Amino acid sequence: MKKLYQQRLAREIKALLGYSKYIFNDHFVLVLFVLFGAVIVYYAQFIRDLHEGSWLIKIAALAIMVLASFVKVLPLYLEEADEIFLLPKEGQIKIYLAGARNIAIGFAIIFNILIAAAMLPIFVKTNELWYLLIILIVAIIISLINITNKLNRLFYSDGLFNWELAIKTEERRSHRLYSVINMFVDVKGFTTSVKRRRLFDFITNSIKKTQNNIYLYLFSKILVRDNIYFSLIIRLFILANLILVFLNGGIISIIISALFLYLLLFQIIPVYRAADNRIFPVKPELKVIALQKIIYVISLVYIVATQLCFGSLDIRERLYLLGANVVIAGLMALWYLPRKLRKG
Repeated sequence: MKKLYQQRLAREIKALLGYSKYIFNDHFVLVLFVLFGAVIVYYAQFIRDLHEGSWLIKIAALAIMVLASFVKVLPLYLEEADEIFLLPKEGQIKIYLAGARNIAIGFAIIFNILIAAAMLPIFVKTNELWYLLIILIVAIIISLINITNKLNRLFYSDGLFNWELAIKTEERRSHRLYSVINMFVDVKGFTTSVKRRRLFDFITNSIKKTQNNIYLYLFSKILVRDNIYFSLIIRLFILANLILVFLNGGIISIIISALFLYLLLFQIIPVYRAADNRIFPVKPELKVIALQKIIYVISLVYIVATQLCFGSLDIRERLYLLGANVVIAGLMALWYLPRKLRKG
């Protein structure tokens, strides 16, 4: 059973490494570096302005560490067929689960340490490293308790293994993981759910029902009804504007706004493949034009929202913000999209 778990772990690692070369391409890595640099600059400015003895900082740090303690990864790698074919080995299931437990514990400890390390400069400035150490230990203990409880829930009160619950737990974990990957690259065998959102029917209803608008109508339907695309657009949209509200304008706000627009448009481009069926007698170039229109509309809504949420009233900064977002939208629609589609 131990060997079986190791084989399945190696299989997923191999798959993730295969997808990673498509996810972390040159453009995306560059964006991440710039975004990371902007965050570092703002964080350094925040620490410089920090005063000692702030209880608000302590409460916020405690809340962050407690939330971090509930982030857990429990890769079971169980499949539907296991309920039948591994049933004779149920007596050894704890040996199999030991691998999942070790990975979960390792991830929890490393994740909590990284969060604490990110807050280390704050407590160095306030001379309260002891407090950070205490909340780190508390967070790790909470994580270990959560992992133990989650593993215990996989067994009935009489000690028998709940195969159905374990398989569903793994399916949810796997779906969350591959739904993120599917935003960047097509995942073989991955399916997503769709849901009609009546509130947004006005979007598709406003499109004229003509032959030239077939792909525009189809892309709009997918973006509104596909759970992955819809949730991605909403989350990035809200997060970007919340950051702009709390930042007091400046070049960092402009950079972050432009980067979020890039990420937003970058993530919706795969919708081109989601409608990969050839529709006759519609010209294939209309498909590219339709996606370009989608990019323009989403960019326009994003630009209006960022102007409303921008934390500075300075006209010059607002013009810089507008210019940066317009440039990103233009590059994505007129340069990156055609180049991406030519590469396939």
